[in-house]
Amino acid sequence: MIKIAAIIVLTAFIFVYDLIAPHGMSVSLLYLIPFSLSGMLTGEKFAFAFAGVTTALVIAGYFLAAAPNFPVVSEINRSLTVMVGWGILVGLIQRKRVLSELSKANARLKAIFDSSPNGMVALDSDGKVLAWNQGAQKIFGYEPQEVIGRLYPLVDGNADDLKKLMATYREGNPMMTEVIRKRKDGTRIQTLLSTAPLKDAEGQVIGVLGILMDLTEKKRAEAEIEKANAMLKAIFECAPVAIIAIDLDGNVLDWNRGAQKIFGYEPQEVIGRFYPLVDGDADGFKKLLAEYREGKSIVGIEVARKRKDGKMIQMLLSSAPLKDAGGQVIGVMGILMDLTEMKRAEVEIEKANEMLKAVFDCAPVAIIAMDPEANVLEWNRGATDIFGYEASEVIGRPYPIVAKEDFDTLKKNLDTLFGGKPIYNMELPRRRKDGKIIQALGSGAPLRDAKGHVVGTLVTFFDLTEKKKAAADIERLNIEVAERAMVEREREDLSAMIIHDLKSPLTAMMAYTDMLIENRIEDKKEALRMIRMGSEKILGMVEDYLTVYRSHAVKLELQMMPEEIVNILRGFEKDFHALAEKKYIRLNFAFADSPKAVIDKKQFSRAVSNLVENAIKFTPKRGSITLSVEASESDFTVSVSDTGPGILPGEQDGIFQKHYRSSMAMGTTGAGLGLAIVKAIAEAHGGKITFENNPGSGSTFKLTIPLRQESAE
Repeated sequence: MIKIAAIIVLTAFIFVYDLIAPHGMSVSLLYLIPFSLSGMLTGEKFAFAFAGVTTALVIAGYFLAAAPNFPVVSEINRSLTVMVGWGILVGLIQRKRVLSELSKANARLKAIFDSSPNGMVALDSDGKVLAWNQGAQKIFGYEPQEVIGRLYPLVDGNADDLKKLMATYREGNPMMTEVIRKRKDGTRIQTLLSTAPLKDAEGQVIGVLGILMDLTEKKRAEAEIEKANAMLKAIFECAPVAIIAIDLDGNVLDWNRGAQKIFGYEPQEVIGRFYPLVDGDADGFKKLLAEYREGKSIVGIEVARKRKDGKMIQMLLSSAPLKDAGGQVIGVMGILMDLTEMKRAEVEIEKANEMLKAVFDCAPVAIIAMDPEANVLEWNRGATDIFGYEASEVIGRPYPIVAKEDFDTLKKNLDTLFGGKPIYNMELPRRRKDGKIIQALGSGAPLRDAKGHVVGTLVTFFDLTEKKKAAADIERLNIEVAERAMVEREREDLSAMIIHDLKSPLTAMMAYTDMLIENRIEDKKEALRMIRMGSEKILGMVEDYLTVYRSHAVKLELQMMPEEIVNILRGFEKDFHALAEKKYIRLNFAFADSPKAVIDKKQFSRAVSNLVENAIKFTPKRGSITLSVEASESDFTVSVSDTGPGILPGEQDGIFQKHYRSSMAMGTTGAGLGLAIVKAIAEAHGGKITFENNPGSGSTFKLTIPLRQESAE
């Protein structure tokens, strides 16, 4: 507004001056000043308005002045002033329009320059950079401030190379070529360079504008395409199937080695000729070509095709349309696979399946297939025979034959099988339909699909009932045979021992008898006593032998009666007192309890007597022996402790065996049957014999027998 007000004031001043001043060219020319300012400083609309106002002022000045006195020149001057003013005004307005359009064009060019993804570089005639856009910065790594005003940095060489390049550019010819340019990091990249000369107003070349496109990805893509084409060519040539390309008229375009091998035709025999494999069905084949023209594909249909030798073979056909760059169908590519071997394999597989089905149905073992949820998929006749379930009762239902106590084992085994590992020969309890638990020998393997994924499991079971029974019978027979053999050996050993052990007392008895008969002994009573002692010794030995024999040949027959244990033990005090006194051994009795038990008094007394006799035999002079008894709620224990040498560690395992004699028994008599007899009597009563040993300071034997209240059977 200030600019417009200033122009109006200036114009009014000139108008007033025009009225009072002498008329002439100089005053009229003053109107050119506001004309020019209105065009330069204000908008187009105001300039036109101002021109109209100024014209009106010039006309008004003409009439207000002394018109009759004006010379003609003054009128011409005023007219010329108006015409010149209008000319200047129009010229200024047109210049402003041109400048505005030029500014807009420059803005568009700058936007294109800055936003172009390609590198845009302007150089002067000396090779210095005038302009460097963002695309060049991104491709080559240089910031604009690093290169503008400096020599072009992308040429991989010296300044002379750059001068040669600029000399080429100064020729003013545009060019397009692939060049290698160096990035800031030193790497070289392939670029597509387009150049055009920069010229001044006179048409002189003052520089060059270059556009560089990074070809790295393009080259990589071309390499990948070339590699893919090479691979496709290799596949085409090496594929074991027939790959054939034909045009829409049915003429062969391409024919690979697989087609040659399968059908017998060489490529030169068929390429460019009508498809030779259709046997008398050219019309049908042409109908198929019509479908191909519509862009239809075919996947996996069986067709019959004729070989060169005339033989018809079954093929699996898949095809797809061939299209040009515009998407128009120009032919078809077909792949044919020879099904001859597959058909033969199908026959063999069907035959094998029939055989497997026969094995499955007739096998004497249970064969069961299950899915991952342990639902039954297959159940053969053997499974029905062993477990009692019909196939219709179990197929599609949970696995029915697991005993409750075996659930954890089943889960573990299924985890193993579905983990892809087999299981062999596991003895497992399995439940029959009638609830009976049987032992079965199981094996399993994972079932896999065509891709190798585990989709189920197959298990087999062999009923071990009869096998277990037969094994038990065999084991029992083996034990009986072994026992009989042992008994026979013991009988032989016993016979030899009887002969050996009876010889000494019989010899002594015969000697005393001869002396009595021949009257060679004065003390006949003493001779008879010795004969009596020998007879008792022989009788005791016979009883020992018979006890051992009976303990193995047959079960000992016990006469079970309720007895006071302490009363029986007190009887030993008198019986063994004299025998212990000969070795100056102190015989102690300690009865903490007085139990009453159901026992065979004779056999029990014999067992205790053997323990006390052994203690007296192995206890040195002036030693001591203690006989004690203790009772619990279920049994009682008689203990015989001595102060003898004890039992050596290496001899402890065999002390209860028959005829076993310790190394400590050197110089003593006996058949080594005492402790064996004690063991047999203890076990016949349902008890046991144990010992505690302290080598060098004695041992303690403990006879433990249950407190029975009724007679044993």
